[in-house]
This record gives sequence, structure tokens and C-alpha cells, in this order.
Amino acid sequence: MNRAVIKTPPEDLEQVAMLFDALGNATRQKIILMHEPGEELSIKEIADQFDLGRTTVVHHITVLFNNGVLRLRKCGRQRLYSVNYEAIWEGLQKMRFYIANVMAGRGNSEPSILADEEPDEDTPTDFLLKPIGGCRDGFHSKDAAQRQP
Repeated sequence: MNRAVIKTPPEDLEQVAMLFDALGNATRQKIILMHEPGEELSIKEIADQFDLGRTTVVHHITVLFNNGVLRLRKCGRQRLYSVNYEAIWEGLQKMRFYIANVMAGRGNSEPSILADEEPDEDTPTDFLLKPIGGCRDGFHSKDAAQRQP
């Protein structure tokens, strides 16, 4: 048993834990998968796709947002959510790196190639990201583009 990890877990794994917490529910996975690349969806657009109460859907959206999986852009009174592919990619890369190191330490030869690599900061999902346009449904805010999620 690796008790050292329990007492002082690697810092990177906190982000991975948050990612897995967010992805650990089928409804939250569907919310992520329903987004087209670069698409922003409102709470109503998301909630309309489920046979769940709006409060339940908002809870799932909040978990995804709080764990960095969704981005929020406020546009007037509307809240528009998009998938943070970079955060998902980075978390999965960190987990892959951790697993490769563990497997390499146990004498598994194939994953040792992966253990020598640091997680790549360049995401291959850049092509999925489209520039975000203006507000929809007539809601406009002059500072909406300057706000950070």
C-alpha cells in the first residue's frame, strides 16, 4: 500500500479528482455530450432535453461548472454554458501520466514509453473551438465579452 499518497497526494490529482467527480454521473456526461463543438447552451435548452426537474438539471450544470468542465458566459440575463475541452483534456492527460508511471514502476514495459512523457499542454481539440459570437434572443451586454467565467 502506498501510504505516502494518502498523506500527501500529488497536487495534479486534485484537478483529476474534480474532473472524475464531474464525469461520475450519466446525466452530467449527457450534458457534456449534447454540446456541439464550440456551442453555448442556456439552462433552458439543456433542461428541455431531460425528463428531470429544472432544479435537478441546474444542480448537474453547477457541478460541471464548479469542477471546471463547463464555462459560463453571461449575456444580459442569459447564462450560456460551453464545454471546457481543455480542462477535460488536461485532467485526462494527468491521469494517463500517473497510470503510466505506476505501470512502469511495476515492470510493465509497454506503458514505460508513456511514463517518460510529460502531459502535453497543447490540446488536439483546438479545432473544436469556434469564436463565440454575440448574445442571442436580443439580450445584449456591452461587457459580456470581457467577463471571465
